[in-house]
Amino acid sequence: MLYEVLIGFFIVITGIDFLYPKRYYRNLLLYFICLICFSGLLFKASGAEEVIHFGSVYLVEMMLSIDNVFAFIVIVSAFRLDRRGEMIVVNAGVIIAILMRVIFISIGVKIYDIWYIERLMGLFLVITGVKMVLMRGKEGQSWLMARIKDKGRDYGLIIAIICVGIMDVVFAIDSVPVALSLTRNEDAIIFANVFSIMGIRGLFFIMKEAGQRFNFLENGICYVLVFIGCKMLLSIHIGILLSVSIIIGIFLCSMGVERYRLVKS
Repeated sequence: MLYEVLIGFFIVITGIDFLYPKRYYRNLLLYFICLICFSGLLFKASGAEEVIHFGSVYLVEMMLSIDNVFAFIVIVSAFRLDRRGEMIVVNAGVIIAILMRVIFISIGVKIYDIWYIERLMGLFLVITGVKMVLMRGKEGQSWLMARIKDKGRDYGLIIAIICVGIMDVVFAIDSVPVALSLTRNEDAIIFANVFSIMGIRGLFFIMKEAGQRFNFLENGICYVLVFIGCKMLLSIHIGILLSVSIIIGIFLCSMGVERYRLVKS
């Protein structure tokens, strides 16, 4: 029953996003309404303890999903995808992420089993973040897109989806053990992961639009990607609150630097 409802909510939220792609805030509001309704159904079906497990895992996974959002932003930015390409990549990333979470939760995978993938993708994020910093203010195609321009835009779209898929595997490996440390209730973990991933889509477009409106945010994203990449490359396990605090601090510093430049100019 609950799984059918979850699938129904996913179809509704995805459909609304496709029909009204520019209404980010309304779509995000619909997402939270669905989340509240599902929590009520879960309480009615399984009781308060199940809701507590669901809520605790959801909050943690949403905080961890910030890394996913930045990874999506850097990929679509690196390939300079159009609006259609962004929608395809983000939705593909959401679907792949859900599948990876369900699979890894079911088999109880441990991050150390494929430690080299985490380091490779961390290196990718560091290099890409540095490239974005160096490319700031320059016109033309991104460094990554320039390499595949002769193969066509569809080729770049396929490569972007592959990159997103690999990122999803890495982040699933990173987050699932955290969820398993909070509860062994497989259903609660799956429900929480699916809802947290569905929230990525709305956060992606809101943060990307904010980055286009505010130059400091775009600068901050570059440095945040380097931070996330270093964390993965060096396999440094930083607490969630500390990690989010560092990310916020980077954005605040970027905002301060940008305001100083504007005043000075």
